[in-house]
Amino acid sequence: MLGRLKKSPLVRWIYKLGWLMTGYHVVMNLLGAIIYWWPSREIKVIGITGTKGKTTTLELLSSIFEAAGERTALLSSARVKIADRAKKNMTGNSMPGRMFIQRFLRRAVKAGCTYAFVEATSQGAMFYRHAFIRWAAAGITNMHPEHIEAHGSYEKYRAAKLMFLSYAGHEGAPVFLNGEDKEIEFFEKELKGSDIKIYSAKELIEIPEEAKEFLPGEFSRQNAALAVAIAKEFGLSEEVVEEGIKNFR
Repeated sequence: MLGRLKKSPLVRWIYKLGWLMTGYHVVMNLLGAIIYWWPSREIKVIGITGTKGKTTTLELLSSIFEAAGERTALLSSARVKIADRAKKNMTGNSMPGRMFIQRFLRRAVKAGCTYAFVEATSQGAMFYRHAFIRWAAAGITNMHPEHIEAHGSYEKYRAAKLMFLSYAGHEGAPVFLNGEDKEIEFFEKELKGSDIKIYSAKELIEIPEEAKEFLPGEFSRQNAALAVAIAKEFGLSEEVVEEGIKNFR
């Protein structure tokens, strides 16, 4: 039914009015925060964006923080996890709308979770789904020329990533940038004034043997480097970080 509604002439016409759609999404996200009583004020929400590696980085973060004794929630393209309960993400969207994220965060708070790890996509940023969330930290994995069809150009795609990072940075959250990515200079310049943290796979501790099967290649080292940098920012020890990576599957 929802699919037929989206294809209706009226909805297609409304989507052509950019200002109207922007207003609609902003209002919906604000209403979600109000209806669910601003849950991000009661839980530390960490968002990960980038072209590739978001899901892996989120899962690594969850494993590491669980090794520290924290109860975690996770929302990615692969699954929705709240504490010890998880299910496949059946929404068809990595960063769902219609108040989904605010409802997810409220459920995480009720379950006693202290951290929530959320996939922040460029299309989600276009619809302001990152708005009205108090981000405790934000990170980007890398940038590649993908999903251009949804944005119209690589520059607009990059700008959508920047929307999320600058929103979190403006709110005072540390923003983690990949020092080995080709867009590092762009993001450093555009995020000037934010609390920027540069991470690199070159500084990463050796990946434990138990996890090497699940973290192959240089790209996995970069994902792990981001997760480790965030974990250390929140005071987790190297021993805990190593244990969390060992547990990663």
